Amino acid sequence: MGNSPSNLAQQPQTIEQQAASATAQINALIARSNNSLMCGPSCQREKQLSDLEEKYVGAKNNVRSAPSQLESAKKNYYLALEGQAGYNKMVLDTATKDAKKEIKTLQSNFDETYKNVESLIVTHDSLITNLNYMNILSREYADENIKMAKVLKKIRGDIITNDRKTYYEQQNIDHLEWWYRWFKILYIIFLIFLIIAVLLKVQGWVKKIVIILIFVLYPVFITPLVQYILKLVHSILSAILPKDVYLTI
Repeated sequence: MGNSPSNLAQQPQTIEQQAASATAQINALIARSNNSLMCGPSCQREKQLSDLEEKYVGAKNNVRSAPSQLESAKKNYYLALEGQAGYNKMVLDTATKDAKKEIKTLQSNFDETYKNVESLIVTHDSLITNLNYMNILSREYADENIKMAKVLKKIRGDIITNDRKTYYEQQNIDHLEWWYRWFKILYIIFLIFLIIAVLLKVQGWVKKIVIILIFVLYPVFITPLVQYILKLVHSILSAILPKDVYLTI
């Protein structure tokens, strides 16, 4: 077996080699010392920033060129490994794999969109049905409102008419009460004069007392007597004349 690079690296160095290595290290230290002496802290900072900026720009360029470099390296590898036919097969397999992946993604998006469309169609049909029901209810409510408005108008008219009748009836009652008070006053005055006349003109105390009692009690028994007479007349007329249906409703 020949000497491998690892075996050569493990062999001990000669004195000349050790001296040359030490000299190189010393020269590097001297160079760094000279640079430090010639460039102060601000210079060192600017130099450090410049080095870092250079590395940053280089890294960005590497990132930008990495895809094309990867593709070129991949092409060269397959061309060297399997030739043009192998490279073409790799490109076709990669394109087929990417196409299947894209088709799967498109199919998934299509299925999801299809489900959403079905849901929207069901929602649309439900909304149309509800709209038709609402239109029917709206027409029914409109008809009922028209009928109710007519009923309310009639009721309001009846109330106004009844109020007017009540007002006129109250006016007539007040008017009758006014006449009643005056007739009562006139009757009391007439009764006083009548008592005086009876006491002066009529002979016999029994006759005087009877006449005075009749006129004093006249307001008490005249009302029931008149009511009884009116009922009697009404009964007689009802038996003789045809019945008034409007009075029995």
